[in-house]
Amino acid sequence: MPQDIGRSLYEAGWVQGKLFSPLAASVVFAPGDPISKLARSAAARAQADHTLLHPVTHGVAYGIPTSTERLVVVSQACDIAKPPSVEPNVLAMPVFKTENVRILGPAARNSSRYFLLDAGRGYVVDAISIIVIEKPLLMTLTPEVGAQTSDEQKRFARWLARRFNRPAIADDIVVAIVKPILENLRSCQAQGALDMDLVDRISEVRLLVANDRLPFTFDLLFMVEENDIQTMELALAPLLGEMRGWFTPELAVLRAWYARSYADVSVADYFAAEQLYLDEYSYDGVTLHGLVAPDPA
Repeated sequence: MPQDIGRSLYEAGWVQGKLFSPLAASVVFAPGDPISKLARSAAARAQADHTLLHPVTHGVAYGIPTSTERLVVVSQACDIAKPPSVEPNVLAMPVFKTENVRILGPAARNSSRYFLLDAGRGYVVDAISIIVIEKPLLMTLTPEVGAQTSDEQKRFARWLARRFNRPAIADDIVVAIVKPILENLRSCQAQGALDMDLVDRISEVRLLVANDRLPFTFDLLFMVEENDIQTMELALAPLLGEMRGWFTPELAVLRAWYARSYADVSVADYFAAEQLYLDEYSYDGVTLHGLVAPDPA
């Protein structure tokens, strides 16, 4: 195998954010308790090569999920260009196509699982799985345009970085602050009492916890468009007034909230807070669901 294959891929246009045709994905599963569609199908077929002779009994299922429209490259350019002796693989995530606004809204803003790669085509990246592809196979394929602009490419890179590097929020903070927010937002959405257009205008929500013991005192920072700050402050006020009653006083107190744009927030204030995703969080083996979009059909 030529050691310059990585450089050849890079020069051929294989960079982060490029799309290409779906390939088979695999999942390792417990033969008696399959979860995914791929695993359930393999278990139903009971094919011998899906159960391996191994100290830990397990099966391997593979196939192309029906919802996968494309794959998108998530490896960084430097890793793609490396020789295969150093980095033999390129990583990708599945992409599906949808017109469902309940998916497109969160994917455009505050989801850790979904990313709206191209609004015009309805292409959404689903971080539910990672596909590992050896570099020589990519030489037989043609990269397609994914993110349309350099700004979208940068936004995709930031989303990937946050997903892979997001710090874990301590369980006691999740219970005291994150859990009430997500559960109440989900309840409001189910009752039709939450303005989803308002939520979609929030670029991100950031959480600043001011102390390290109960009750936690915290601030919320809502990042919005620069020309929308005053309008958003007025629109958010009723929701935040209601939100103050979501917390148990012995556990957490909402001290203040702010609407800011990226142009007028200080670097210190921005990075002092952690991004609060509105779709889901996990703590102590439990998954909290907030504004979670439905899975693609």
